[in-house]
Amino acid sequence: MKTPIAITLIIVGALIVLAPTISDYFYQQALVEMMKHGANNASLDSRMGDLTRLVCWVMGGTMIFRVADNCLSSSSKNSEEFTPSGSSVKVAK
Repeated sequence: MKTPIAITLIIVGALIVLAPTISDYFYQQALVEMMKHGANNASLDSRMGDLTRLVCWVMGGTMIFRVADNCLSSSSKNSEEFTPSGSSVKVAK
């Protein structure tokens, strides 16, 4: 896996894992601002459901795991390099 792709997957995976926490933070900030301005009733329930939280955690964790797994396995296995003609050649590292 190329380095820019690996870095992008790690960053996006981390953001997906943190999405529920960030969402709750902004929701609580909006709730506090609303209560400061004299709102009579406000919903204290979280906006994001438990299933959505689980899916975010699993998807983000899977992305990060795949990058780590690919980086570890590519360093121990032989890799292939593509020649300009389009054929692949095995190269031992």
